[in-house]
Amino acid sequence: MMKTLLATVGGITLLAGAAVSTYAVAGGGHNRMFNPDRMVEKAARHLDLDDAQQAEVKTIVERAMPIVKAAREDMKMGRDKLVELDPTAADYDAQVEALADTAAEHARAMVTQLGTARQEINSVLNDDQRAEFNEWLSKSKRWGRGHKRGHGS
Repeated sequence: MMKTLLATVGGITLLAGAAVSTYAVAGGGHNRMFNPDRMVEKAARHLDLDDAQQAEVKTIVERAMPIVKAAREDMKMGRDKLVELDPTAADYDAQVEALADTAAEHARAMVTQLGTARQEINSVLNDDQRAEFNEWLSKSKRWGRGHKRGHGS
């Protein structure tokens, strides 16, 4: 049960991390992930956004990022707390369950916010840009966090 729980929390964390870079149109390393200007700059190049679209996308990203960043930080604290738990404690299972519940709340908040951001960005795009955006999301999903690994496309 514990392995399943940890795998689930880890999977949600990885999904959320990939979602951050994918939906917010982020690129590159962790420190750059939360830079709205870089995100919009990359989206503008990739999707050929005009100035008005860039401004709207930047507003969407700036609104989403604090929520996503806070959830990621809280999830990291939860992982740290899990490592600190004493597995011989009488209430160990209850403590793990509480951490899992908290992680699930944070993951839900993050995925919900990212879904909203994706929907809002989608509404800013024209049909061609929307098709390109969906293709971009598909590639990012396949490779995770937008990075190409190994050989292939």
